[in-house]
Amino acid sequence: HGHNHRASLGTLATPTGTAHVIGAPSASSDGTKHPPAGYGLIDIDMDARSATLTRRTWSPADNAMVTTERAVPLP
Repeated sequence: HGHNHRASLGTLATPTGTAHVIGAPSASSDGTKHPPAGYGLIDIDMDARSATLTRRTWSPADNAMVTTERAVPLP
């Protein structure tokens, strides 16, 4: 996905299945030149064959961190 300072979630086909590709914004961006600062946490549950991606992103409008979650099924 490159070094683009953007939160992203994509997939790549591999010989053994799908690989998830997770991009994160710069942890120190103030949001003026690149998207605001943020980071991601990944919780993998092998028994349930799923993962939860939690993103925390700085919101200049709210002057606070905003949290979003997304479930990602595992092969």
